[in-house]
Amino acid sequence: MQLERGIELLTKLKLNFQKLLEIAETKHSSLFLQTPVQLQELVIREEKVLFSIQTLEKERFSFMKNLGVYHEQGKNNNHLNDFAELLLTVADSDQAARILELSGEITGMAKRIMSLNQRNIFLINQMRSINAEFVKAIFGEKKTILLDRKA
Repeated sequence: MQLERGIELLTKLKLNFQKLLEIAETKHSSLFLQTPVQLQELVIREEKVLFSIQTLEKERFSFMKNLGVYHEQGKNNNHLNDFAELLLTVADSDQAARILELSGEITGMAKRIMSLNQRNIFLINQMRSINAEFVKAIFGEKKTILLDRKA
């Protein structure tokens, strides 16, 4: 019973990380296409998925606490790998394979999401820099003005 609940939590986490990865990929494309409305919608969707992941993480911590292996944050690890290892101690070979598969997929998606988010931050910073240079070119520095604002 406990094992099935643990596998179910991993499955739900995987599905939410898939959604988050899809959003990150779409957001990356939207930055190139410069579609602000789509970006706003993606941020709203992303917030909902992140809330769902936070809820599942609370359930996972509660599950670990009920089994007597939960540790307060900062005192010991409560990472996904610890959770998977806990489940592996009571799993048969088929269940163990499923647990390892889910854990590996979630970890891989998390790394991909982090990579995409880093690229998105880079793109946003580059766009800001270009916009700042554009504004400088149009309105100039303190004394040099290329555009007559009164015209």
